[in-house]
Amino acid sequence: MKKHKPNTALLISGGGSTAEAIIKASQSGQLDIQPVVVIASLSQAGGLEKAQRLGVPTCVVVIPTPSRVILAPAGIQGVDSPRLGGGNDNMQVILATGASQSRGSSGFSSLRRGMTKGEGNDNKSVFGFKLLEVLHSYQVELVSQNGWMPLTPSAVIDEYQGRIINQHPGPLDPGRPDFGGKGMYGSRVTCARLAYLSLLNQTQTLKPDEFWTEATIHYITEKYDQGQVLDTYRLNLGDVFPLSELSGLINNQALLKKMTQRAQAVLILLEHKLVIRTLQAFSRGKKTHHQPLKPLVPQKNISILQQAKETAIKLFPKG
Repeated sequence: MKKHKPNTALLISGGGSTAEAIIKASQSGQLDIQPVVVIASLSQAGGLEKAQRLGVPTCVVVIPTPSRVILAPAGIQGVDSPRLGGGNDNMQVILATGASQSRGSSGFSSLRRGMTKGEGNDNKSVFGFKLLEVLHSYQVELVSQNGWMPLTPSAVIDEYQGRIINQHPGPLDPGRPDFGGKGMYGSRVTCARLAYLSLLNQTQTLKPDEFWTEATIHYITEKYDQGQVLDTYRLNLGDVFPLSELSGLINNQALLKKMTQRAQAVLILLEHKLVIRTLQAFSRGKKTHHQPLKPLVPQKNISILQQAKETAIKLFPKG
């Protein structure tokens, strides 16, 4: 009997290294899913070219913002960059303004317009509608957010309840203070974790096994990083750099930035493994759940966490 491989959409906003790892794992037989489309929120996302080279269809779904000038080929409004996935003539650009555009041999042609009954007319509502339009067109059964920056619309979350997951580069403790939430993405997360440990180590002596960070997979909800944690992959920071250097990081921002980047280079590989492991569990109907037995950040350390996050945002203003 042929094994069912769920049609999977990969949502990205950047370089797409995790999406690339997922596609390669599925093509090699390591992962029993079928990546059917890579959807980007930015037309210049580097992951689009990676997906195209591996033969996976790509699509850009964009929300225009009033704070920036929006440019597009042939004067089409709604695209944030004239570069559409490295020049792929079949690149599809969905504009979250009620209109869809695709680029083919005859240029841009309008796809289906308008909203279904009951949908709002604001850009966020249209964004959700357009995402669903793409997901339905590829008969998507499972959605994996891998470096996806926008807050996922509620319509998409409702449609894929229990079948839409997100990777996060740090420890999460949904419902309690942790290293997630609005503004915590990319390098900021690892930096905040290192800064937090450095600050703690100034007031108390931490044991070697307390110097860690981790990659996390969780369900998507309408708030950033608040969904139930499915699985984690821990990184012992002592394997990345000498722990003796950690206590002084908070007072040496150049070193903190350097150590963040070093830890990230190791952590991203663990993220790849974690996402593949989680998707494989989904394909086999074996979902796992993870819940810390005690708060990740005790009440007495919340101010330290906030200071660590502020430091990370300052050091990595672009994430």
